[in-house]
Amino acid sequence: MELKRVSGRDASLTVNALTALGLVSNGSLPHSGLTIFLPSDAALNMLAKQLPGGSNIAASGTDPSAGWKKLTPECQSKISSVLLYHVVSSASMVPSATSVAVPTALALVYPGSNLELTDGGKGLKTGSGQKLKLPDPRAICGNFAYIIPQVLIPTPPTKIPSTPLDQAVGVLRALATRP
Repeated sequence: MELKRVSGRDASLTVNALTALGLVSNGSLPHSGLTIFLPSDAALNMLAKQLPGGSNIAASGTDPSAGWKKLTPECQSKISSVLLYHVVSSASMVPSATSVAVPTALALVYPGSNLELTDGGKGLKTGSGQKLKLPDPRAICGNFAYIIPQVLIPTPPTKIPSTPLDQAVGVLRALATRP
């Protein structure tokens, strides 16, 4: 899935983050069958500045990953966890008249890290209580992407888990190969 083409300017920082952290390769998800919620650049940059060991990650110069290199490994692990919370299997995004728990990629590492699909598939609710109306998805090569105005937080911000980057990459592969 060519995330850079789908995200445009609105979420290019998130795509750069996913690439710099090793969660995607060359701006593409490793497999089809995934749905990803891409936070806006402003929302992701704000989170990176608020986390311990974080800083302004907005790209400057010619190296789009330069901002990520300034983050401490602990901050990178927390952002990795948050970004895993933004990826689900497309098969689990089945609209329902009632709310449906949707396991995220983060749930493979931290069970219970689910999103709640609401409003007949038109809304989300996070584990920390955030609510979001979903925009129309953008479909590319068997994947779906939603550009969203906020970062989805799985737990209270002070309790964001840390997921080592190599483990996060393995989680995405495992999620993509699930039926």
